[in-house]
Amino acid sequence: MLGSIEEEKVDSFNFPVYYPSPREVMHMVEKEGSFTINVLETLEHHVDLDDAYGDEDCNSNPNGYNKAQCVRAFAEPLLLNHFGDDELLVDNVINKCREIYVNCMTKEDAMFTSVVVSLTKK
Repeated sequence: MLGSIEEEKVDSFNFPVYYPSPREVMHMVEKEGSFTINVLETLEHHVDLDDAYGDEDCNSNPNGYNKAQCVRAFAEPLLLNHFGDDELLVDNVINKCREIYVNCMTKEDAMFTSVVVSLTKK
């Protein structure tokens, strides 16, 4: 996979993901002024290695299948739009993502935080 895509094409790919802190969300809502915050809380998700197994491949080596499939859910349309209809490319990117997850999950306690916000228009 490495070297199979023009470097300029890779460099121009923008993956629009940003995870704001609760403080940032509160600040932006208050600054904009059109909404009242009803609920603003965080949820922490501990990723257990047992949760990293794919349904079809529950052997002794975690394979990051579920986390990689979550990435695929939102990344696949972006990848196909930018790089063309190349399912093999998407499979290769998701497999690389899976490798990264496995590497990280075996070395550290993987924790993900989500910000949940409920707003009412003023």
